[in-house]
Amino acid sequence: MDLNAQYAKLLQKEVVAPYERGIPEGFASHTGGQHATTSKSRSLLGGSSSDNLDRKIAELQTENNKNAQLAQKWRDESLKRDEIIRSQNHHIRDLEEDRNKVLKKNAELEHNLHEQEQTILEAQSRAFRMLDQAEWAPLEDTRMRSELNNLEKLIRMWSKNYSLQSLSEWKTDGLPKKEQECLLSDWEDIALLSRESPLCPVGFRQRSMEGKMWIFLSAWLTNYVYDKVFVNPFFFMDELMKKILDRDKGHRNRQGKAHLDRDLWYLILEIERGRSSQSCAAPANRILAHGETSREPQWWRSETLRLLDPPETKAGSSSRAAELKDMIRAARRHSAETFADMFFDRAKPFIKRAKKIRGDLDEILQFASDLSFRLWTQRSCLTIEERRGLLNKPFSRDSSILTAHGFHNAELHDDESCLDGRPILLLCHPPVIMCGDSEGMDYTRRRVLKKAVVWMGSKS
Repeated sequence: MDLNAQYAKLLQKEVVAPYERGIPEGFASHTGGQHATTSKSRSLLGGSSSDNLDRKIAELQTENNKNAQLAQKWRDESLKRDEIIRSQNHHIRDLEEDRNKVLKKNAELEHNLHEQEQTILEAQSRAFRMLDQAEWAPLEDTRMRSELNNLEKLIRMWSKNYSLQSLSEWKTDGLPKKEQECLLSDWEDIALLSRESPLCPVGFRQRSMEGKMWIFLSAWLTNYVYDKVFVNPFFFMDELMKKILDRDKGHRNRQGKAHLDRDLWYLILEIERGRSSQSCAAPANRILAHGETSREPQWWRSETLRLLDPPETKAGSSSRAAELKDMIRAARRHSAETFADMFFDRAKPFIKRAKKIRGDLDEILQFASDLSFRLWTQRSCLTIEERRGLLNKPFSRDSSILTAHGFHNAELHDDESCLDGRPILLLCHPPVIMCGDSEGMDYTRRRVLKKAVVWMGSKS
């Protein structure tokens, strides 16, 4: 409210209203009422009421000045607050910019740290691989082929030295039925058998085969060795567990016959079936042969074998590890002796009686046992291809997995294609395939270490 309005309100309250209340009734309507009223007002204004009015006006002016000062103070403080708010907002924006810069820098540092950690892990992995390669250097294919050829020579030499030379010398008449069934079980996958005389392989009745029955014995022993020692990497495990349980007196002896060697390998194959695109009912060797085996189970297989028989530098750090190393070697040796005993008993009707025959057979199985272990500790996977499907199939010199037995060399010298189309009568050596590279990273890669050696019978 401004000063004039306040003055008018004060005049109405202090002068006019009291005066009007003091006029006698009917006086205002007298002919001279207006004049009298005006005179009275003037009289009132000229008296003490005028002083009061001036005082009131002065007080109102003073209060108005104070209010003006207070309003100005509020405006000044409001401007200061606005300035403070603007300054604080600017400071907040600066802080947000600094925060964003810190977050960006932190993200860069975390990225650099992650890259450094990856670099360290890769360096450690390379170092471990170099250490692993130094202790478990991968065997070159030429070395593996050479070792397999040495095994083949040992078997051929043993067969030539101790085989009965002619079919007529075979002592198969009167063999118990169980022994005959056992022989047929061994032979049906490697030889084409006569329906009339099941214990007489087709092609060996020919006169030209007189003195060459060692070929059949060699084929039989070769496939037996691969079945017992090379097909299953844990062929010695059951014997090892027996030794461990015999050592640990607190354990009970196992009831019944255990097959930990078989069960361990079946477990790995089952894992591979689960990771393979093929049905679980597919034969294990088919899965392995087609390179569909997964990496992890094969690493588990090779690592298990390596841990069981570590290099001397690792084994020497623990007496228990050295003890395990000795036990596993003894288990492999005893397993090989067991396999030799089994074959010797089956082959008695077809071999000579000789002083060194049993010891030489042990030597073959021991050699095969050690070679199998070295091959299975590799990251790559050893595969013995199916054999039954090869029998009675036509031979082709262009096959990637077949090669003719040395018995046919004379025929091939005259005509390289002379054996093409002739049925396979005897599988002298199974096809040996290695799947995966030395790092165990690509199991679709297949290398033929040893072709299947086959015999198509005598020409005449």
